[in-house]
Amino acid sequence: MLWRGNILSQFLPEEPISNELKIAQYKACVDRELHLRIARTLVETKIQRQKELLESLSQNYSSIYSFSINRVDLIR
Repeated sequence: MLWRGNILSQFLPEEPISNELKIAQYKACVDRELHLRIARTLVETKIQRQKELLESLSQNYSSIYSFSINRVDLIR
């Protein structure tokens, strides 16, 4: 979301969900290794995108970079 609340992206497919996709999603849910790998990728990507956003904002607001980016690095 943008800071005004506008949605930038979403996880929904453009077309109706096929039965094959539903089965693959179920298999991913019950396969612990795959489930954790997907979750880890989502979290890592979210952290990276937030870091990129903070770096972008820091170009106009220097206090954001020194406080926020250093705290994000601590998470890893």
